Amino acid sequence: FGKYSGVQIGAQGECAPCSTGELFKKLQRYFGSPGVLFGAHKDTIHSIAFVSGGAHSLLKEAIDQKIDCFITGTVDESSWSLAQEGGVCVMAFGHYATEKKGVQLLGEHLERTFPLTHFFIPENNPF
Repeated sequence: FGKYSGVQIGAQGECAPCSTGELFKKLQRYFGSPGVLFGAHKDTIHSIAFVSGGAHSLLKEAIDQKIDCFITGTVDESSWSLAQEGGVCVMAFGHYATEKKGVQLLGEHLERTFPLTHFFIPENNPF
């Protein structure tokens, strides 16, 4: 999911059925961000597409693929109407919050694979 400059940068898939509220709360804890939730609130979510960072331009792709829930970092104002009209639930948790997890996981992987240590310096970035 999510081609950007010819490169696949996201993921999509089916998930165990869950409510919009349940998924949103889990992701708030995971990303450590209050996030925003808008669009079509589904009773049950079955499919998810995710692209970290500022990927709101890929919302149309999620709608075209009939994804139940699109998760990303940042959105713009036009995303609100597009999500409502396209029938997709959107969850945005901030560019920094969604990007830092990948960097942390990469550091942990490199530490397990090579003789090195890593550390992450958190930033108090609300975006």
